Amino acid sequence: MALPVKKILKLPIRFIKAHLALLRIDVKDYDPSGEDEFAGQTCLPVTELRTGIRCVPLYNRRGDVYRSVNLLMRFDFTP
Repeated sequence: MALPVKKILKLPIRFIKAHLALLRIDVKDYDPSGEDEFAGQTCLPVTELRTGIRCVPLYNRRGDVYRSVNLLMRFDFTP
């Protein structure tokens, strides 16, 4: 049974051209016997991020969306 993972990352980011910036999120499946395996990824345009809790779709290596998997993420922004 997989347990939810709660990680809080604080990233100080400055953008020169925010309209071109993407936040890429890679999800890996922990494997204690070797290298962690790719589980999915998503890319979010920084200009579309909003404060609050969001349900973010996850995609496989080919770019197809997983129909039964989403990432529940909270975004907070401070000046």
